[in-house]
Amino acid sequence: MKKYTVQKGDSLDSIAEKFGVKNGQLLRSYHNMHCPLDDLLGYELVPGKEILIPEESEYLRKK
Repeated sequence: MKKYTVQKGDSLDSIAEKFGVKNGQLLRSYHNMHCPLDDLLGYELVPGKEILIPEESEYLRKK
């Protein structure tokens, strides 16, 4: 898994698009399944927050 630091103006969908993840909801689910409980993603992204990015094929768009 990769890590990405949220930038101002990012959305879950824009980050998912950048890394080839199927959609933002899947990105949120992946992060929340693999992060500590005090690092769960809600509905608001805060610039500077690190989120986990999947590399497993079931999370990625087919090329």
